[in-house]
Amino acid sequence: MNEKQDLINGIRIVLNFYQALSSNEPYYNPEYKGNGDKYYVYLRLERAVIDQAHGERATSGRYAIWTREIRLLIKKALEELEYDKLDETKEKLILALNALGAFEDIMTVFDVETFSHNNLDKKIIFEGYSKYLARKK
Repeated sequence: MNEKQDLINGIRIVLNFYQALSSNEPYYNPEYKGNGDKYYVYLRLERAVIDQAHGERATSGRYAIWTREIRLLIKKALEELEYDKLDETKEKLILALNALGAFEDIMTVFDVETFSHNNLDKKIIFEGYSKYLARKK
């Protein structure tokens, strides 16, 4: 079997595992290490993005590490929910939501080079930031 086929088979194993989980069955490997705080969430995303911008080979690994931080946040939020710690739960879920939003927006900025319509998307994203910040004042 060739290297590409091994990769595809590995991906299918992962997808099959997660697709087999029920919607009320969270899975988080306890071997994963992470911090689950705002500083590390954005630091790890920045490292992955900079690697991607420079065409580094470690990009996928860095994104995987960043994703572990997001998953840890969600895991902690689920645990806090069990103890009715709603403020802490909400804080972690908002951080996870915003970090995923940052990732989505960054990927759109990268795609401007590939897809011409994303130039408009980039403009919409940045205008949205300006409008949001203006409302906060």
